[in-house]
Order: sequence, then structure tokens, then C-alpha cells
Amino acid sequence: MANIGIVTISEDLLLDLLHFQGGHIRSVGFYPEHGLLRLQVEHPDMPEVGEGEAIPEVLPEYVKKYGENGQVLSVTRKVT
Repeated sequence: MANIGIVTISEDLLLDLLHFQGGHIRSVGFYPEHGLLRLQVEHPDMPEVGEGEAIPEVLPEYVKKYGENGQVLSVTRKVT
């Protein structure tokens, strides 16, 4: 027996969590052997890709700012 369930999440919520508001998820891949969920995201902050060009892998970098009490004040993202 296992504690297991199906979680459904909207595209908008997932993009908000990743700080890619207003974007679109074009495809999703899951690689359980590596514990990875791979998303193809279309967003103005992503690299521009021409027709027939390979879509590059990007690594979003998230930086959190903390208040004096340790509470997260803000999160910023940049794509490298």
C-alpha cells in the first residue's frame, strides 16, 4: 500500500510559481529516474528561437530576499 494521489495544477498557477507569469507551457516531460519534470515554456524572457533551430535548455536562477525575522520578502528570477 502507498500514500498516493493525482495532483492537477493549472498552467497559470505553475507559471506563477516559476515566475513566468503570462507565458505558455508548450510541452511537459517527466523523467522519474532522475526526479525531473521538464517544461518547454514560451515567455518573453526566454531566448529567441528561429524556425527549425534547436530549443536551448535554460536554467532559471531564483534569488530570495529575507526580512529580519527570516520571512521571505521577495523572489526574483533571471534566465541564464
